[in-house]
Amino acid sequence: MTVETPQLSDASPTTDAVKVKDAGEGAVKVKNPFESFKLQSFSQEEWDAKVTAQKVKTAPAAGSTSTPAGGSAAKLIARARQFIGTPYKWGGSGPLGFDCSGFTQYLYRELGIDLPRVSSQQAASGPRISLDQLRPGDLVAWDNSSRNNGADHIAIYIGNNQVIQAPKPGDSVKISTIWDSGHAWGIAMNL
Repeated sequence: MTVETPQLSDASPTTDAVKVKDAGEGAVKVKNPFESFKLQSFSQEEWDAKVTAQKVKTAPAAGSTSTPAGGSAAKLIARARQFIGTPYKWGGSGPLGFDCSGFTQYLYRELGIDLPRVSSQQAASGPRISLDQLRPGDLVAWDNSSRNNGADHIAIYIGNNQVIQAPKPGDSVKISTIWDSGHAWGIAMNL
């Protein structure tokens, strides 16, 4: 038995030799993949214990005369600069795209510091300080909306009144001057 495959030259607008599926044909309804997704929740006591344990883990050894903290901040900032131009991606936490808290979490994790995933929890991960007390490597948080309590944006302070951040949809990782200082505060990371 021989089967002949129609050639394009054999097809004419009036024949069905080349059939294309109609719109929607073959589509499959898929269950929402995010339906079971839940953010981890902590009580204030559990969170405080985690933050304290993290600070102990990253604190310099007693009697240490070197200043690895300054080196850690420089390393963090140098690494963050490598991502300038990376697109903002809501929920992004990797080198192909970041949102603000995904960017900070990714970079601090490289230093061995575990930050929570969302900006409001990251803003509670260290002592709150005024903007004039910021040191390179500290976090800067903003509360610009009423949609949630606490911070809704976070960035890394790099010195000279500047931050490096993944700012908003349609933008990319960049260095910016601190804005809206009336709604901003610092978080001492003690790097």
